[in-house]
Amino acid sequence: TTLAVGSAVALIAGAVIHRHKDKLSSFLAENLVNDEMNLDIDWQKLSIPAQAQGCPEARVAADLGLRPLITKGKSTIDDRVFSTFYEGFKVGRDTANRRGDNRCLGFRVDRQSEYQWVTYNETERAATEIGSGLIQVGEHHGQKTFIGIYASNSVEWMTTAIACHFHSMIYVPLYDTLGEAAIVHIINQTSLKTIFVDKPENILNLLGLAGQVSTLKRIILTKKLPAEKEAEVRKKAEEKGIEIMTYIQLLEIGRSEPVAHHPPKPDDIFEICYTSGTTGLPKGAMLTHKNIVSLSQSANEFFKPVFNELEILISYLPLAHSYEQTIELYCLCSGFKIGYFLGDVRQLSDDLAHLKPTIMPCVPRLLNRM
Repeated sequence: TTLAVGSAVALIAGAVIHRHKDKLSSFLAENLVNDEMNLDIDWQKLSIPAQAQGCPEARVAADLGLRPLITKGKSTIDDRVFSTFYEGFKVGRDTANRRGDNRCLGFRVDRQSEYQWVTYNETERAATEIGSGLIQVGEHHGQKTFIGIYASNSVEWMTTAIACHFHSMIYVPLYDTLGEAAIVHIINQTSLKTIFVDKPENILNLLGLAGQVSTLKRIILTKKLPAEKEAEVRKKAEEKGIEIMTYIQLLEIGRSEPVAHHPPKPDDIFEICYTSGTTGLPKGAMLTHKNIVSLSQSANEFFKPVFNELEILISYLPLAHSYEQTIELYCLCSGFKIGYFLGDVRQLSDDLAHLKPTIMPCVPRLLNRM
């Protein structure tokens, strides 16, 4: 199992900054490595001399075992160049279809079940239907539409995100752990009309805040609720004037009234990624498709010596965080498989035993707990 502790970019950047901080700006500007260089695939294992005095030119950097930290907003995977995630997903789809095993997103129903899989083609079709459904219920394609995702990692989470990119919409992830003030702040700042939610307590929490968030019009239930709880949710939503719709209903609307894709451009906003709110109200970072594609290329450069098309990622770190998102988006562009945990980190070992992942992003705190 590959433990990607921290991001590839952070690992490389840490080494550069620590030993070469005086020359970092010019070092980055040189873009470090040109096409003629043939570097040892074990470059990341090379030690940097303690007295190294910076990197005045790219070839010196290469001799030290360093690689590019930045790209020019394009990525090349499987010999195909792309500049948006919309294009990158199609590269991953074609890669998976070519190898014959085109499984894409996996899930378990309960602890007694094995992983079930949705293929790349099925994921693309579902995302197209969700995107079409959003437009049919009143949203619009383009950069003026923001869609909230207030849910745990799941097939529905990622499919919704892909659906947004198919129509150049901007999605806004919300942490499960956000307090009421933070949620109100994010909804009002982005004027969210539609939010995808999974847990009944989060739905009731949103409905309780309805008087403070005037733009909220509808909540999409991504998971089936117990009949009694769904009745409670619908009754309260009706009182607040907020529409409740299920994920399946939205799929069916989009399926019956399909809308052509409206692909994004490289400089279009990919998402508004908010901080977790530990230092006051969450702050939103506007990430573009160019940002995400550049990160994908950096990850590809770092991992391609050891990864192949048969990789399986376990998804359990919060998708509201850019770390987990970046890893999953890179995997999708590469044609890898992603399996989602059941939602309880304390039972993660059970998910691992059933999925048998080859890639497991990690943070030290989790390793300590395990």
